[in-house]
Amino acid sequence: HLSWTWPEVDEEGPVTWNLYRSQVVLPSVTYMEPLQTGLQGTPGEMAWYNETEDGLRESIKVEQSYYYVLIPFDEVGNSDYLVRQGNAIEVEVEDMFWDDPENQPPIEGCRDQSAGNYNPDALIEDGSCTYTWDIRLQNDLATGAFQQAGMVCIALTVMNFLMIPMLINKYKQQKVKLKRKRARARQYSDSDEFADDLDDFFD
Repeated sequence: HLSWTWPEVDEEGPVTWNLYRSQVVLPSVTYMEPLQTGLQGTPGEMAWYNETEDGLRESIKVEQSYYYVLIPFDEVGNSDYLVRQGNAIEVEVEDMFWDDPENQPPIEGCRDQSAGNYNPDALIEDGSCTYTWDIRLQNDLATGAFQQAGMVCIALTVMNFLMIPMLINKYKQQKVKLKRKRARARQYSDSDEFADDLDDFFD
């Protein structure tokens, strides 16, 4: 959120203003595309401009710094496009996601007595909520759904500890049987070749 006050100008002064944005300090904005054009207002009057992060590449991004510049234009659209110190400001975009009330985590667990995770210890004198993670964890551990999920996880873990060694032993047994089977097949093939040699000899 940017805001500024329109300056006093003489009769030959600027009629309109363009707003520009850059991530680096520039002496001029001649070759830049403006964010807004044709801005004007009464001297001493406040004006503002809002910009929100989105998925587009040219959008502002959180934890980045930007320079916003107002450039004056005369009545026929002429300007020197020079960046003046009084018309430029540096803005660092902070992460304000949690400042929006709609994005804040639910607090019904410490204010609503009918809630399943209600805990009066989370309330302080002024009625506000200090619902810390440990209180939330304790309340969740007391709920039936959480306990059932925990029991299922424990049962699956125990089954894994039991089944994995059994599968490994089974694999080793199959490997030994396969080696023995191949050894027997090799012995039979060798004896058949010896018998064929004897038959050829006596023939």
